[in-house]
Amino acid sequence: MSLLIFLVQILAHTCRSPATSLNNTFLFNGFRPSDLNLSDSATVTRTGALSLTNGHLATNPGIKGHAFYPAILQFKKPPGAKKTHSFSTRFVFEIVSHFPESGGHGFAFVLAPATNFSQATGGSYLGLFNRENNGNPSNHVFAVEFDTVQQEKMNDKDGNHVGIDVNGANSSFLKPATYYTEFGKKEKVVLDCQTTIQAWIEYDGQGKQLNVTIAPLSHPLKPNCSLISYSIDLSPVLLEHMYVGFSDGIQKLESKHYILAWSFAMDGKAPELDLSRLPSIPRDHTPLWKSFKLFLFVSAALVALLFLIIRVGISYLIKRKRKLTSEKIEGWEMDYPHRLPYKKIYRATKGFKEELGKGGFGSVYKGVLPRSGIEVAVKRVSHGSKQGMREFVAELSSLGRMRHRNL
Repeated sequence: MSLLIFLVQILAHTCRSPATSLNNTFLFNGFRPSDLNLSDSATVTRTGALSLTNGHLATNPGIKGHAFYPAILQFKKPPGAKKTHSFSTRFVFEIVSHFPESGGHGFAFVLAPATNFSQATGGSYLGLFNRENNGNPSNHVFAVEFDTVQQEKMNDKDGNHVGIDVNGANSSFLKPATYYTEFGKKEKVVLDCQTTIQAWIEYDGQGKQLNVTIAPLSHPLKPNCSLISYSIDLSPVLLEHMYVGFSDGIQKLESKHYILAWSFAMDGKAPELDLSRLPSIPRDHTPLWKSFKLFLFVSAALVALLFLIIRVGISYLIKRKRKLTSEKIEGWEMDYPHRLPYKKIYRATKGFKEELGKGGFGSVYKGVLPRSGIEVAVKRVSHGSKQGMREFVAELSSLGRMRHRNL
């Protein structure tokens, strides 16, 4: 009986402590519920998506997040084995940033001897390294990064790339993020444009060959041609026992990194993911300051449109009034003396400047008609004239009876 109790106590202690997994194959179609080892800003959303960062604006040392499979896995066979097991993994991810190719660095699939990265910094070090230990062979860290920022100090040649990292964030090999269609056409994949992307990472321990393949979820089948096919011996990098998981870090630029499904297998093909069961990711509501900016923009546009409508309306009314109040010249008047608008008379006499003489009702001025250039005499009736209406009508009548070639 005492022996049975002793065995139960040992078994209970084993379950509580990190132990080598007897099952080197696992599958997560969503992460609720799950017993992943989460640290820093990594959380699982209500829908079951693994969120590695919260997307807040970060400064030094940046925001980082980690998620590891809880059990440590055996990558080498003791004693003193140098040959590394083959492994394969498959996962679905999505990076959300405010604008495409403007996200704050990326994330990485990681093999590490421990899960404590408290001394690591975010940003270009992806939450795995810092300035002092970056590139140190004693790190024993292998990572495949999905980066969205070009860093000259990391020798990045592209701001949207997939890279192979060994013991540091300076990629040993990288390529711009692309995939090959079923027709063999090479297509670009923007990692942080809220596109759901599937990734395959496969390592052949015997052939020392690493293959990395990506494709948008709209292309659910694995492309025949890998994005990266890289010869590398991981035996000096990996220890006998390693943890497997994800890490990321952001700095200065805002972005969110989600893992929606994940499978892993040692010495075999990673289990197929059920793409129909992928959890949804939270879509942020527009921040208040952005809503206010949008309100100001819409308000300004409406005011401008209203001003334009009022201006067009006023112009139309003015033209219509001018048309209604303007004197129309009858057809018979074209060949005989006819009425002229006051404005034309004013222009013809240059504002009644050149006076020729004075009569009973006012002064006579010289004028030149603008279009024809004909010189005319214009009599301007004065309001101060002492003659009455009868005399005025008589003068008009006499002018109408005058026969002269220049009248």
